[in-house]
Amino acid sequence: MSTATVIQPDTHNGKIQIDAADNQHIVIRGEQINHPILLCKNQSVKWTPKCIIELTLNDFSWLIDQRPEIILVGTGEIVKPLSATLIQQMHELQIGIEFMQTRSAAKTFSLLLCDQRQVGAALFFGQM
Repeated sequence: MSTATVIQPDTHNGKIQIDAADNQHIVIRGEQINHPILLCKNQSVKWTPKCIIELTLNDFSWLIDQRPEIILVGTGEIVKPLSATLIQQMHELQIGIEFMQTRSAAKTFSLLLCDQRQVGAALFFGQM
């Protein structure tokens, strides 16, 4: 059984607040979400990407438009690498990109947001 990480409450009004997270779902403003989702400072969007290894720059266009300095990709329970091409394209746009378990990505997103960083997250759940 997986235990949820409770994320520190957001003290900055208007920003996304992740109440809890694990590799199966996150909770935002009391709503449990278990479908792929894109997050930035004050918005979230349901995401309908392909599988992780087939992601392209176009799959991140909404997040790129938000101008983050880094995008955290939560790959579910198992850490799965992104394509070298995608990583290179992000770096050419001067956007850092990191991939990790979804639980870790959600926690890191919240911490960076509290630090006033321009951060985006793309989260998958379960085993993609």
